[in-house]
Amino acid sequence: MLMEGDFVSENPGVIRPLNRIVRVLLATVLAAAAMLIGPQTLSARADGTASAVEVSSELAADGTLTVEQKITFSGDAPQTVQQEFETSETLVGNRERVRTVSDITVSADDQEIDADVSESGDLVTVSFQPGDAKTATVAYTVTGAVINNSGTPALHWRLLQGLSLTVEKFTATVGIPGPFSYVRCTSGPPNATTPCESASAGTAETSTTPTFTDGPRGEGEVVTVDIGFPAGVVTVNEQIEEHWTVARAFSVKPLPLALCLGVLVLGGIALFVLHRRIGRDNPTDAQIHKPAEFVPVGEGQSEFRVVGDIRPGHIGTVVDERV
Repeated sequence: MLMEGDFVSENPGVIRPLNRIVRVLLATVLAAAAMLIGPQTLSARADGTASAVEVSSELAADGTLTVEQKITFSGDAPQTVQQEFETSETLVGNRERVRTVSDITVSADDQEIDADVSESGDLVTVSFQPGDAKTATVAYTVTGAVINNSGTPALHWRLLQGLSLTVEKFTATVGIPGPFSYVRCTSGPPNATTPCESASAGTAETSTTPTFTDGPRGEGEVVTVDIGFPAGVVTVNEQIEEHWTVARAFSVKPLPLALCLGVLVLGGIALFVLHRRIGRDNPTDAQIHKPAEFVPVGEGQSEFRVVGDIRPGHIGTVVDERV
């Protein structure tokens, strides 16, 4: 008995399921389509991806950090590459740490190209078009990245941040002007505390250059390096801005309190001097005249008369300052 969907050949007794034939034909068509479309799909997938980001930086004794960030594209470079540098960090107590990013240059395959650099709020944005280049390099200078870490200097900066590309492999080196106390590195979304793949530096007998590796990293993710130094090796150049608050306005610290008391005393003295000079009537020895009097006009009758055309309103103003 034949069921619906079965196929009967011209030769009697030969019956093949139609569903199996359809599956074979469909698999063949899909395989052929994959062979034709596959290269284009891989190329599009590589667009917007960096196979490697290599950072070479140098920290001077005065706290200035110079950075060169080399991007190697996977496949064709995207039409536009954008990177954002965050220049402020919120601290406790309504304060923020402010940094300056300057001297930004961009090159593609070692040839300098034009870049659009803009600043909005606490973000410095760099945008450029690498064209057909295989690599692009973003160079810049940072001031304010050496912070005061409990009395000793420490470099704290995101060597990877705000890049509009996914990064397969990240490596970085930081040239330092003297001995270090510790080397740390965190990576992931902004403000992440996950350790990097590696953070290392040798002793004086080997290499003292801190080296960092990580990856892969998603678009906009960061790699933050933290290198501590003994006192005096690097100059602390962090810039702290304090935001006004009611609590800070009434601070009981010695200096603000002394200034407030000084202003209060000076204000009291000024008020006393002004009162002595213009706040009271000048004394006089002149004879006091009666503003009004009762004048007899007949037997047992008197009339109230104002002397010198002084009106009642004048009298009230002088007596109790009310008309």
